[in-house]
Amino acid sequence: MVANSKRNIFLRQVDGTKNLIIQKVLINDFPISCARFTTDGDQFIVSSYRYQHFYTYDMISGKMDKVQCDRKLSKFNLEKFHLSPDGRLMVISGKDGYIHVLSAKTKEFLYSNKMNSTVRGVAFSPDATRMYTHSDEGEVYIWDVRQKECLHKFYDEGCIHGTAIALARSEQYLATGSDTGVVNIYDTSSLLSSPTPSPLKIFLNLTTAITDLKFNSSSEILAMASAEKPAAFRLIHCSSMSAFKNVPDPKCKMGCASSLDFSLNSGFMAVGAKNGYANLFRLNYYGNY
Repeated sequence: MVANSKRNIFLRQVDGTKNLIIQKVLINDFPISCARFTTDGDQFIVSSYRYQHFYTYDMISGKMDKVQCDRKLSKFNLEKFHLSPDGRLMVISGKDGYIHVLSAKTKEFLYSNKMNSTVRGVAFSPDATRMYTHSDEGEVYIWDVRQKECLHKFYDEGCIHGTAIALARSEQYLATGSDTGVVNIYDTSSLLSSPTPSPLKIFLNLTTAITDLKFNSSSEILAMASAEKPAAFRLIHCSSMSAFKNVPDPKCKMGCASSLDFSLNSGFMAVGAKNGYANLFRLNYYGNY
């Protein structure tokens, strides 16, 4: 799925050659800023920074529904939202550090958690029992989702303003990004024992705010990007804690990377850019989609 600020959603069949469009959906007067499939693949959800409602699209019936957020919620930002891996929860950020949790099935408001400052990033453990949030003041909170309470919080080393966070599927690594382009990778086994844990590795490859972090399915690669500068995109090999020297390819006019993701088995990687292009890369080390 590829969505853009011009209200278009394109569904493509990815084969690495033709990548044909199989469906196009248009939402009038709704500049899309975030789009995600639900875990079961039966729906996709799109939101916009401009409005306090979002849309769901049923892949089977082809029906589009408008969902107005609960009036009980304090002012919130739908520029981005997050879905838990088990398909149960949808998370949106509120003002004053609030984290609003909705049912991903019914879209009903469930409860709120609160940080000390604005939420800039959210990540879930694979079983969705823990949630990690990064704040504008550089703090990382670890939440017990079942108990709806904070287990621990720590300061992201060297971070003044946090901007992004990602957890590896293996749960071995937690990556954090800041407004200065610094990316820290932590060993998750050390996080609960200290308010100031030391990163395994600090990456200084980028110099503008990190806007996206993503681990691949095998937790072997971390992709990081900044939307503020052309070609501000890097891949990190997690075992060696080193950056791939051939990324980005100088022959590829990538533009400013506004979003990124890996396919289910890491055979493909997509990088969306502000210039309107969605760049698709084949990762030959991985055998299938």
